[in-house]
Amino acid sequence: MRKNSDTDSGVCQQCLFIRFFVLGALVLLAVGLAAGENMQFLGMFTPTRVSAGIIVAGGFMSAFKYWLWRRELAENANEPG
Repeated sequence: MRKNSDTDSGVCQQCLFIRFFVLGALVLLAVGLAAGENMQFLGMFTPTRVSAGIIVAGGFMSAFKYWLWRRELAENANEPG
């Protein structure tokens, strides 16, 4: 196996997302197997609610990232030189 000596950043972002997805799927599987028939509380998670939650969370994250970007632009504009 060949190592890329040009990068010292560790794990790539895409690989990290894949690992978190697989870990989440395994945790969900373990909870499903352990709880069995006692999972009535999961009934509140309908596809509509989950998709609405994803859209709302994405909107908040986008607004936050936009705010960080604008703040960084303002800080760079105020620097002398």
